[in-house]
Amino acid sequence: MRHLLLLALATIVLAVLPGWSIADPETSELATAPLPEPAEERFEFYRAVMDGNVAAIRRLKEHCGENSFRHWLLGAAQVRHYQLNEAAQSFRMSLQLGEIRALLALAETHFKARNWIEAYAWAQIWVLEHFSPEQIAGGEAEGDPGLYLLRELLNRLGNRELQRAESLTEQYIRDWLPQLPEPETYCAINDGECSGWQPVHREPPNYPRRMLNRQYQAWVQSIILIGPDGRVDDVEVLFASRDGFEGPTRRALERWTFAPPEDHDGQSGALMTQIIDYELRR
Repeated sequence: MRHLLLLALATIVLAVLPGWSIADPETSELATAPLPEPAEERFEFYRAVMDGNVAAIRRLKEHCGENSFRHWLLGAAQVRHYQLNEAAQSFRMSLQLGEIRALLALAETHFKARNWIEAYAWAQIWVLEHFSPEQIAGGEAEGDPGLYLLRELLNRLGNRELQRAESLTEQYIRDWLPQLPEPETYCAINDGECSGWQPVHREPPNYPRRMLNRQYQAWVQSIILIGPDGRVDDVEVLFASRDGFEGPTRRALERWTFAPPEDHDGQSGALMTQIIDYELRR
């Protein structure tokens, strides 16, 4: 693994050109009972979970099952309320069930808990999953939040800790990478087929000036409630890798609009999860 570290150290961000990128929106599961429906009620239930409502969290725990998004949501709520050990367990379960982004959430959660070695292992696995050493050396990984986190951690780890982190990374690669499934797509209608809502206007978020001046990068995951007319009715930020990026994300997403599927009944809305990466590009 050492070659990856040397290459990561060699690829320094040389400019502060703000940018953003988005993952393809995913329609969030509106599963069969017992969780509430329709989309508006499900959104309020998710918000109650994020707000720390004990009854809502207990209900979600009872019905997480084999659903990676529900484990992710539980982990995000636990991070918000600084239950970091519990959050790490939830993100691990989400990862086992196919949510590859949970690798980053695990790294960020352990970073918040000052578990530098664990954070390093998960961040490096993310980078190894997405980039070859040649791509890193060529600068293709610039802007990636996992690589950015690795650099942060290298400033905190001594040589002995770094050896332990490398050993833990190799252990996790043996234990986790061979069994990582393909990512799931979450669907917003009951028959398990994706609803077909498509974004037609995406408002770019403003890069926070204070974060830009400090050359901070981040990624933010939100859940979007779409009304029957395709406008965004509400936004709930689920997870932000760094404080200060939630507001710009929410304000941008509130101005997005979507086109409904061709067979839309004109009365129902939908839920989507959306990830926005804030990047500094060379």
